[in-house]
Amino acid sequence: MQNIMSTFDISVRVKPDLQWVQSVELLARTYLQVRAFPPRIVEQTIAAIIEAMEQLIPLCIGRDSAPFDVRFACQDDVVQVHFVYDTSIPLNPHQEPDYEVPSNVEDLDDTIEGLWLHIIKRTMDRVFFRVDGKRASLVMMKYFRAEKKARQLWVMSLTPKLRADLEIEHTAGVAGHSQSDGAILHDVRSQKVLQLSPSDAFIISRLDGKNTLEDIYLEHAVERGPISPEHIKRIYETLEAAGMLERRASVAEERKQRWKRWLSPVFSIPQPDKAVTWVHDHARFMFHPAAVAVLVLIGFSGLIPIFMYRQPIGAMIANLDTLLLSHPAMIAVAYLLMLGHVALHEFAHGVTCKHFGGRIRQLGIMWYMAMFIFFCDTTSAWTFPKKSQRIWVSLAGPLISWAFFGVTAWCAGVTVAAANPWAVLWILLTVMNGFSLVMNFNPLIRMDAYYMLMDWTEIPNLQKKAFDNIWLRMTGWMKKTRDTGEPSPTAREKRIFLIYGLLSAAMSFLFIVLPFWRLAELLAVHRQFTVWGVMTLIAVALLIGNMLFKAYGLMHAARHKEYKIL
Repeated sequence: MQNIMSTFDISVRVKPDLQWVQSVELLARTYLQVRAFPPRIVEQTIAAIIEAMEQLIPLCIGRDSAPFDVRFACQDDVVQVHFVYDTSIPLNPHQEPDYEVPSNVEDLDDTIEGLWLHIIKRTMDRVFFRVDGKRASLVMMKYFRAEKKARQLWVMSLTPKLRADLEIEHTAGVAGHSQSDGAILHDVRSQKVLQLSPSDAFIISRLDGKNTLEDIYLEHAVERGPISPEHIKRIYETLEAAGMLERRASVAEERKQRWKRWLSPVFSIPQPDKAVTWVHDHARFMFHPAAVAVLVLIGFSGLIPIFMYRQPIGAMIANLDTLLLSHPAMIAVAYLLMLGHVALHEFAHGVTCKHFGGRIRQLGIMWYMAMFIFFCDTTSAWTFPKKSQRIWVSLAGPLISWAFFGVTAWCAGVTVAAANPWAVLWILLTVMNGFSLVMNFNPLIRMDAYYMLMDWTEIPNLQKKAFDNIWLRMTGWMKKTRDTGEPSPTAREKRIFLIYGLLSAAMSFLFIVLPFWRLAELLAVHRQFTVWGVMTLIAVALLIGNMLFKAYGLMHAARHKEYKIL
């Protein structure tokens, strides 16, 4: 949650004794009155504070009378009350059962569990539970609004402003459709992208820091029809969680962003959209069906020399490490040629996106999984109305790689037939490109075929949803879909999640085990590092580094969690 404050106006340490409830109540009342909050909001906040203290104090007494802190802060017309205590105290609001209103007076004593949190959620606007290492926090928030609007949804009085560096791209800008087709919101800084419905696009385009969300709500009702205030709230919370609203960042957040930029640098060429447009204008003929057919045929034709010279090529592949050691310069040449090939691959994605009217925001290199890789930002394709257009954007790169495979295969065949020493180079390129094609056309890993599969099934973020779905099945929590904020999957989606999740998990396991197994085999057979051994060692090192990085992220996330209660 982006707006939880880390600096406070008042912070008091409270001993776990119920006699201190009245003192904290007096302090809170005075603080809210000084801040000019209306009487109704003051009383609601006080009621929530009393409920929290009466629940927390007995638990602290049961844990060697450990004290806790009560902290107050007010900024941008919202008051925050933080109860900070040791995680050994068993107060975990996110695990508290939902309160059930008793059907008769006799059942009143049996339904007291969860009542305190129910009262807090009825009186406060937002409630969060945070875990930061050994300290836990119950955070309660109440937004200022006039006395006559005290019953109004808290979000309606806010005047949020969208960050100035965000980019909104309507479908009308890429396909000639009306704005009613929605848009995408792109954050170049964090690489986050939000796909917007027509109502979302209408609302977000009016977040200028001057209009209240109530004004926008009424304007939407007049121009596009009525919507629920909860829809406005959902949009605001989504933007807030994504960091897309203007606000004052804390020192800790700025430091975290600086570290992220240092650890995951992104380098894009200047004016990437202009560069891709120039290439597209000079290569427009490549989108003719005949040109596409030629690229496909070039790739298939590469199988001819491979079949014709399969025995000498096979023998050279078997001894490729020895041949490369005798011609080490060819490794550098092969690396440079592969860089050029990958650059063409990414340019193909961008040019195809431009062909259908999209915009390229970034094109360059970035640090990913302990290595630099080329990338092309084609998120503009998400606004394309036709599924086929989105699939073509993902397919364009592998299509160029397929043609490149055919070219290198013919060069390998010709040089092998002529007993040319450069045959080693072309065989190496053919093997490397063949491996990249297998990876790119494997939908079980997050490469081009994966995005084609997402477009075909029309299920975004398919792999994560599939893994989450299987995990929920295994743990028996399938019915608890409210934490994700998403509707329950359909029967079709459940089948896709199950099949894809199991296959993708098996593929991930294979990719983890295979490099270690290959390295052990090479050491056991050769008892020395050949070229293949060095390459395998590099793959193992990258894999271990990536696993350690993810493990650290999981450990950090386990010690620093935040749960939305309300």
